[in-house]
Formats: sequence, C-alpha cells, structure tokens
Amino acid sequence: MKVFKEFMVYLSIQKKGLDDWKKLIVELEKRDHRNIGKEQELFFFHHLSPGSCFFLPRGAHIYNKLIELTRTQYRKKRIHRSYIPKRI
Repeated sequence: MKVFKEFMVYLSIQKKGLDDWKKLIVELEKRDHRNIGKEQELFFFHHLSPGSCFFLPRGAHIYNKLIELTRTQYRKKRIHRSYIPKRI
C-alpha cells in the first residue's frame, strides 16, 4: 500500500509539472520573435536562407537606430572597433 501511495504522489507531481510545462510552451509561442516580427512588419525569414532575417523598412529603421546608438556610445567611451574577415 505504501508503494502505491508514493507512486500516486509521484504521478500527481509529474502531472502538475506537465501542466506547468504546457502553459510555459503556450506563453513562449506568444513571445516568439519570429511571429512578433511578422506581425509588426519588421523582418521575415525565407526558407532558402534559414537563420538569416530579411529586414523590412520598419525593421531596418530600428536596426539602423540601434547601430547609430551603439556607435555613439563607442565614441563617448573611446572604444575602437576592429573588423575581421567573415567566412563564407
């Protein structure tokens, strides 16, 4: 009888954990950057170039503003960037 009780407690813990995991997955799907980018018309992904996003005009504007802000901060702090060749 004791083993049965312990097993039932184990199953109830597992079920609660599974329910929490399912709720977490639903929340994460709402916050998926790929869906948000499509909805806000910022960028899109193409199946011929997986992992590379293509910026739409609104997304490019935000990207350029972020780059401009970063460069301003680098100048203020006197940080010098160096670039290395990209592997193709």
